Amino acid sequence: MKNAPDSHDKKSALRLRAVWDAKAKSLGLTQEEAANRLGWDSQSTVSQYLTGRIPLNAEALLKFARLLEVQPKEIDPAFDWHLADTNRAASAECVLNIEDITDKGTRDLAEELLKGLIQGRISAKKFQAAVDLLLSDD
Repeated sequence: MKNAPDSHDKKSALRLRAVWDAKAKSLGLTQEEAANRLGWDSQSTVSQYLTGRIPLNAEALLKFARLLEVQPKEIDPAFDWHLADTNRAASAECVLNIEDITDKGTRDLAEELLKGLIQGRISAKKFQAAVDLLLSDD
């Protein structure tokens, strides 16, 4: 865990804040609503990401990108840096539209698969095979 945000983290936080400022109102988002949708305990967590007090990790970056309806690279142009395996980055980006999956059970499974991919618990190959199987049933 990082003790203090570095210059990369600070730039990412500034871009995240700019995207937030540009889109949150039109999407009907408050920090409290964002925290609820992102699965975080409080509005404070959202605020700390927006101000750069907490550096963005890959999971938070992808959550914000999906919530704000942007590509992760709009927040962090060095997105691949967060994921050592570039195939995982490509796979993660292809599933950012999980909300388009109509069946709630299938959507929940896809979100869990994405978390596993981001956290390195499953390989890109297994992730893609599982997503292909899920989407073929939807």
